[in-house]
Amino acid sequence: MRIGRKKSSRYDTAVQRILCSQHTEHPVTIIDHPYRCRYGYARAEETVQQRENGQDFLGLHLQGNGCSFVLCDGVSMSYQGDFAARFLGEQLLGWLADLGAPPSEQAFHAYIGGLTGPATKEVEGLPIPHGTPQLLREVLEEKRRRGSESMFICGRIERASRSGLRKGRLWLAWQGDCRLRLWVNGTEVKAPFQDKIRIGERWSTLTGPVGGAPHLFTMELPRSGTYRLLCYTDGLRELDGCSGTPSDAELQRMLDQPQGGALTDDASFIEVSW
Repeated sequence: MRIGRKKSSRYDTAVQRILCSQHTEHPVTIIDHPYRCRYGYARAEETVQQRENGQDFLGLHLQGNGCSFVLCDGVSMSYQGDFAARFLGEQLLGWLADLGAPPSEQAFHAYIGGLTGPATKEVEGLPIPHGTPQLLREVLEEKRRRGSESMFICGRIERASRSGLRKGRLWLAWQGDCRLRLWVNGTEVKAPFQDKIRIGERWSTLTGPVGGAPHLFTMELPRSGTYRLLCYTDGLRELDGCSGTPSDAELQRMLDQPQGGALTDDASFIEVSW
């Protein structure tokens, strides 16, 4: 599969917004902004064969010194988990981009909790396919009453001012087992994320956060440092053992044909370097 490269203007007024469709594959793509971003998306082989939406969702919003991003992994056992991933991802990305700065803890918890009302209304309107057998229809109706669910990572990065007088800031929030890794000056920072990537946590359209409150992390970003942030869903678990920076070709190979054969889970990633 072809690897794409997209170069953007370096002017502060430049705006780029990327939302990956859940119904098609996206090869590894590189964006050169004040940040260097790579992202890619692939559906599981079975999902492709059945011509269904992937459960993952990713988005980026780049403007001036700011970068907002979201990566969601819908819970397949919930009702149309692809919906929860898309709804939550679009809402979080739009909110973070509109803020223009990293949010406070209180503001984030209030916002994500407040999404359940409109999300539940949309879930109630999601149709059960015509012709579904009665027994299966009853199962799906019960699932719909319980809501749609998704794990997520979202974040906002603000670079330091060119003069160095104003430090930058990194803000992250997450729930679930999507992987979240950070390197500072070439060394991976593990402590803030260890034991906080948990399969039992997720966001629900019905109740909001499940398994506890979302995890939050913030840090200042001195201009002199170098940083790399990598987020990926469990379909790219092969990256778990990778401490270096994989090449574009290596990432594409993992999306196309991971070790062990066919892609059994949806796989998507976002990498931001600055």
